[in-house]
Amino acid sequence: MSAVAARPTNIEALILGELARLAPRTTLCPGTLARRLGRTAAELRPVLVELQVNGRVAVFQRGAPADLKTLRGPYRIALLLG
Repeated sequence: MSAVAARPTNIEALILGELARLAPRTTLCPGTLARRLGRTAAELRPVLVELQVNGRVAVFQRGAPADLKTLRGPYRIALLLG
């Protein structure tokens, strides 16, 4: 992996691009997202936390909004539009 590919800004853009390809109101498993990007879910989690804090993505657990900073267990993510 090159230094350019490891920059969080690029990872953010890749995440947002993948989520934008989903149908509206569709969520995605973070593991699936990680595989699509050639990364691990653990690598993406800090970036997803930042995107959630900045209001760019929504995180859900069992269909309810969740805080990724304190969340344990399976979750899904979706792009916030607007």
